Amino acid sequence: MEIRWRERRAPALAVLLACALALMASAFAAPHAEAAVSVGGLTVDRTVEPLGTEVASSPPRLGWKLSSTDRGVRQSSYRVLVATRADLLVVGRADVWDSGVVASSASVDVRYGGPALTSTTRYWWTVQVATTASGTSAWATPTWWETGLRDGAAAPGWSGIEQRAATGADRLGTGSVGQTFTAGGTFSKASGMFVEYGTGSPSGLTLSLYSGRGPGGRLLASRTFTNVRTDVWLDVDAPAGSPFPAGDYYLLAHDLRTSGDGMLGWWGHTDGTKYAGGTTYVNGVAGTTDRVFRVVPPSGDELTDWSARWIELPSDWARPIMQGRATGADQLTGSSLGQTFTADKPFATAEGRFVEFGTGNPSSLRLSLYSGGPGGTLLASRTFSNVVTDRWLALDNGAGRTFPAGSYYLVASDLRTSGDGMLGWWGTTDGSAYPGGTAYANGIPATGDRLFRVTIPEQAPPTLRKQVTLGSGIVRARAYVSALGLYELRINGRRIGEDLYAPGWTDYARRVKFQTFDVTSALQSGANTIGATLADGWYSGTVGGAGRYLYGSQPAFLMQLDVTYSDGRTATVVTDTSWRGTREGPVRAADLYMGESYDARKELGAWSENGYDDSGWTSAVVATGTGTTAPRVPQTHPETKAHAPIPAVSVRSLGSGRYVFDLGKEIGGVVRLEISGTAGQQVTLRHAPRLQPSGELDVGMLRSARATDVYTLKGGGTEVYQPRFTLHGFRYVEVSGLTAAPATAMVSGVPVNADVRSVGSFSTGDRLVDELQSVLRATHLSHFVTIPIDTPERDERLGWVGEPSVSGGGFLFNYDIGTFLASWADELRYAQRPNGQLPHVVPFVPLVGDGGAYATDAIVHIPYLMWQRYGETRSLERLYPAMVSWIEQLRASAGGGLLGSASYADHLNLDEPTPGGVIENANYVRAARMLSEIAAELGKPAAASDYARLAATLRTAYQSAYIAGDGRVSGDSQAGYAIAIAFDLVPPALRDAAGARLARKIADRGDHLVTGYSGTPYVLQALTATGQHATAERLIVRDQYPSWGYMLSRGATTFWERWNSDTFVVDPNSNGNAGMNSFNHLPLATFGDWLYRDVGGLRNDPDGGAGYRKLIVEPRPGATLKSAETALQTSYGEASVAWREAAGGDFTLDVTVPVNVTATVRIPLTGGRAAFEGGTPIARAAGVAVVSTSATEAVVTIGSGTYAFTTA
Repeated sequence: MEIRWRERRAPALAVLLACALALMASAFAAPHAEAAVSVGGLTVDRTVEPLGTEVASSPPRLGWKLSSTDRGVRQSSYRVLVATRADLLVVGRADVWDSGVVASSASVDVRYGGPALTSTTRYWWTVQVATTASGTSAWATPTWWETGLRDGAAAPGWSGIEQRAATGADRLGTGSVGQTFTAGGTFSKASGMFVEYGTGSPSGLTLSLYSGRGPGGRLLASRTFTNVRTDVWLDVDAPAGSPFPAGDYYLLAHDLRTSGDGMLGWWGHTDGTKYAGGTTYVNGVAGTTDRVFRVVPPSGDELTDWSARWIELPSDWARPIMQGRATGADQLTGSSLGQTFTADKPFATAEGRFVEFGTGNPSSLRLSLYSGGPGGTLLASRTFSNVVTDRWLALDNGAGRTFPAGSYYLVASDLRTSGDGMLGWWGTTDGSAYPGGTAYANGIPATGDRLFRVTIPEQAPPTLRKQVTLGSGIVRARAYVSALGLYELRINGRRIGEDLYAPGWTDYARRVKFQTFDVTSALQSGANTIGATLADGWYSGTVGGAGRYLYGSQPAFLMQLDVTYSDGRTATVVTDTSWRGTREGPVRAADLYMGESYDARKELGAWSENGYDDSGWTSAVVATGTGTTAPRVPQTHPETKAHAPIPAVSVRSLGSGRYVFDLGKEIGGVVRLEISGTAGQQVTLRHAPRLQPSGELDVGMLRSARATDVYTLKGGGTEVYQPRFTLHGFRYVEVSGLTAAPATAMVSGVPVNADVRSVGSFSTGDRLVDELQSVLRATHLSHFVTIPIDTPERDERLGWVGEPSVSGGGFLFNYDIGTFLASWADELRYAQRPNGQLPHVVPFVPLVGDGGAYATDAIVHIPYLMWQRYGETRSLERLYPAMVSWIEQLRASAGGGLLGSASYADHLNLDEPTPGGVIENANYVRAARMLSEIAAELGKPAAASDYARLAATLRTAYQSAYIAGDGRVSGDSQAGYAIAIAFDLVPPALRDAAGARLARKIADRGDHLVTGYSGTPYVLQALTATGQHATAERLIVRDQYPSWGYMLSRGATTFWERWNSDTFVVDPNSNGNAGMNSFNHLPLATFGDWLYRDVGGLRNDPDGGAGYRKLIVEPRPGATLKSAETALQTSYGEASVAWREAAGGDFTLDVTVPVNVTATVRIPLTGGRAAFEGGTPIARAAGVAVVSTSATEAVVTIGSGTYAFTTA
C-alpha cells in the first residue's frame, strides 16, 4: 500500500469576490428609472410553461429574451428567483432558489441551480437583468414550469459507476481529496471507500457531493462519518424519492477527525485501470490518479409515483407472434426449412419472410403448415411464384376460417429457380431468436430461428370508460395519460388535448411516453366520467414493411388522475380492472397505413358522460405485453395536430359512381368529408399522390399501404367525417359509393403534422426561388409526425437516421423544431446497440441494418445542429455518452484509420456514382471534429483534445487517400467535390481548384446537378465557399430537368424522392410495384439553409459561440437575384436582413440585431461607392464600428438595434 501525504491551501479571493457580488446585488434592488430594457419570452427547456416535465433528469434550462429600443445593449448580469408560489417571487422570500446576482451575459440555456426538484410540483420563476447600456430591467412577468410523475427506470445503458481496484491511498490529513464523475442517469447515492490505520476513537470525515465538474459547485448533500473502517463504503444519499439527476458531479472527502498518529486515506490507483471519466483533486488541485468510488442508480420502487395499471380488453384471439429481425438466411436449394411455434388461442395466418437474389423468372417455393411438428397433419399449403425479398408469404385456413390453438410447424420447400439465383428464409442466430419453438433444416433441428409471424383478424379499436365520484372544492387536477398504441381522452364528454397520435411513436420495449393535462376545469364535484378511445397506431398496427404486431397484439391504456381539494385532501383515480370497455364503437378498423373504417350507425352516444349504461360492456384486464414494464417518460415533442382544411379545387367523374377530387397540392393528412345520405350508405375514400394518364389514381408507389378510408352513414342530415387514427400522403382522393354527383365542397384535405412554430422567412424578387421556398416549407411540415419520417405516402414512413442529418439545416431555419428533434435524438440513444452502433432507422424496424458513419452520424450531428442553432446544450449532455460509444466503435472497427464504404452512398444520383469511402470517411472526420467541439463545450478538455487529434489524423489520411495534388477528388463526381469542400477536407491551397472543378462538372451537365442524397445538401454551399456563387445561383433558378425548378414546372407542390419521379419507370420484375418512388420526400430538397445563409446573408458566427449570439451578415447579390428579405427568430429574438441592389449599382441593407447579440456586417461596394448608415458615413454612425474597407466591401461590427445601410 502506498500512502501519499498532501497539504491544503486556503482560497485567496473569497473576500474580494464577496465584495464584488455585494456591489452587483445593489444594482438589483429596483429597476433604474431610466431603464429602457424589458425581459420577456421566458422558457424552460425551450418551452413556454411546460406541464409534466421530467423530474429525475438533468436540471431544466431557463431562457429569456430582452427588448430595448437602444442600440448596443448587452446583458451584464442576471438574477433568477424560483418559488412554489408566484407571490413568493420576491428577493428574500423565494422559497426554492435565488441565484443571486450572476455576472453573466447568458440568457439562453441557463441551468437551474436550485435544490432537487420534486414531482408533480409547479415552480414559479422570474428574472431581472442588468445591461451595459439600458440600465436594469423590471422583474419579468412570473411564469412557471410543472414537473410530472416520476418513474423508476434508469437511462438506457446507465447502470451506475463502480471503481474499486485500489493501488494506494491519499491521506486526508487536514486537507481534502475529491473525484469528479459524470452520471449517465439518475442515482440515489455516491460513495467512497477509505482506509484507516491506528486512528483510535473518535475518528471521522465528512463526505460531500457538489454539482459541477470540479471545486466551486453547489453543495447538494453532505454527511459526517465517525469511526471509519477500512474497505467500507461511505454513502452520500439523495433525499428520499428525489434521486440526483444525470450530470456532472464532484465527490469530496474533507474535515478529517482522528487521534494520535493514526491515518485516514481514500483508496485510489495510478495504473491503467483508473477511472477515465473524471478528475481527482487533492486540496483543490487536479491530480493524475482517481478515487475508489461508486455511483448507484435508484431502484424503480424507490421513486415511482405511478399507481395506475396498464389495462386492455380481453381477446378471443391468440397473442400474435412477430419474429421479424434478420441476421442471415438459409438457402433453400434442395432442402426444406421450417419453424415450430405454439399459439395460445385461435389465429388467422402463419407467415414467413424470405430473401431472393438473382433468381430470375420463374422462381417459387411451397409454404406449408402442419399440426404439431415435422410429420404432423398437413393443414394448409400454397406455392408462391416470383418471390420478392422481405415480402411476407402467408397461409390461411380458407373461407374466413381460423386455425385453433395448438402447436404448429411452418415449412418452406420445393424451391424452383433458374441460373445461379438463391432463395432463402431469413432467420436469426443470436440471443433474439424466437424462444417458443425450434428451427429446422431438412427436418433436423437447427440453431436460431426463422423469421415468421402469426396474425389474428383485425379487431375493432376498444373504447374504455369509468365513472367516479369526487368531492367538492377541487382546486387542482392532473391527468397523466399514455397508451400502447394511440388514444383520445374524454372527461365528462369533453375532448382533452388535441394530439392526434398521442403518445407518439417510440420503441415501446425501451420506453413509453406519457402526457400531462390540467383537467381541473373538466371535473366537477360528484359524478365524473373518464373515457378513452384507443387505436393500434404503431404499437399493434402496420409499421413500415414489417406488417402488424411489431411490438404488441392490441392497444393498452394507462391513466392516473391526481386531484387536490381546497382543504389539502387528495384523491387518485387510476386505470385498473374496474374499468369497462367495448369494441362495438363506430371505429371498426384503424391503421396508420391502411386506413380507417367508421360506421356512424354504431356511435355510442354520450358514452363519456355520467349515467351511461355500460352494463353490456366488458371488464378490462391488466395488460402484460411489450411496454407495460418499460420506463414512462414525459412526451417532450410537440403535439401532432390537424390544421386548417384545404378545400378541393376540382372534382371529376370516373364513371360507375366514382369521383376524383383534386386538392391542388399534396399534403400529409386526412380527408374531411361533408355528406348527406341514407343510413347504411357506404362511402369509400382512396388516396394517391398522382393520377395515371387515364385519370385513375396511381397507387403503385404506395406499395402495400392501402390508404383507404370507409365511412358508413347514419342518415338524417349532413354528416362530417374526418379520420382520427390514420395518415395518408396524397393530393387526389377517389370517392365512391355516392348516389349523386358531388359538389367540390364535399371534400377538403386536412394537413396533419407536429404543431411547430414558424420561425423563419425568406423571399426574393424571383418568382421561382420564392416558390421553391414555399414548397420546401410545405414539404418540411408533412415530415414532422411524432418523429421525422421519410415520407407520408407509401408503406415506409420510417425514421431514417441519415435523412434529418442532411435535411436538418433547412428544418431549423423554417420551423422551431428544437423539442421535436431533441425528443427523436433521445430515441437514438435508446436504440443504440450495446456495441455502440445505431440501426439505420429509429425507432428500429427489423427491415434494415446497423452501423456506418454516413448512415448514422445523426447521433452526433443532430445534437450538434441544435446546439449551433439554439445554443442548447441539454441534448449534448444527454447524448454525449452515446456519441462517444458510437465513435469509439467506428475507431475500433477502422483500427484507428479510415473506414470502408458507405451504406446508401449518394443514393439516387443520376449515373455519377461517388466512391463509398469518400462519403463514409468524410462523415467520420466531421463527426470526430464535432465531437471535439461538443466535449470542449461540456468541459471535457481531455476528450476534446483526443477527438481533435482523431479528426486531424483522419483528415490527413483522407487527403492522402482521396484528394490528388491538383485538387481532384476520387471518383471525380459532383458529390465528391461538394462533400470534400463542405466538410473542410480539401487542403487550403487546393480549395479553389476543387471548387472550380465542381463548377466545371456542373457546367458539363448543362448547369444541372446529378447528385443524390449524400452530395446534394452540400453543392450550393461548396460552390459559394470557393468563389463559385454564380454557378450556385444558376442552379437555384433552373427549371429544366434535373433541377428543383423542374419539379415545380411539373406541378410538384412538395419535393420528390427522385429527380425524375414523374417519369420513373416501374421495374418490370417488381410484380407491378412502383417500388421506391415518392412525391413527398426531403433529401434532395436541401437548399433552404443556403438561401438563408448565403443569399439572404444571415448566419451564425462560430467565433461568437453557438446559438446566433454573434451574427455574420453577408448578402450576395448575383446576376439574377438582386434582393432578398430574411428573418429568423433566434433564441435571443428576431434577427433580420433585407437587401436590394438597384439597377445603377446602389445598395441598401437593413439589419436588425436582437438585444444581447452583436453582428459583423459585410457591405458590398462597387464603382467607388462609400457606405453609410442612416445617411451618415459609417465611420461616424452611432453604434457602428468600422473593421475594414476596400474597393469591394466595407466590414463593420454593430450591437443590437435596427440599422439602415446604403451605398452611394
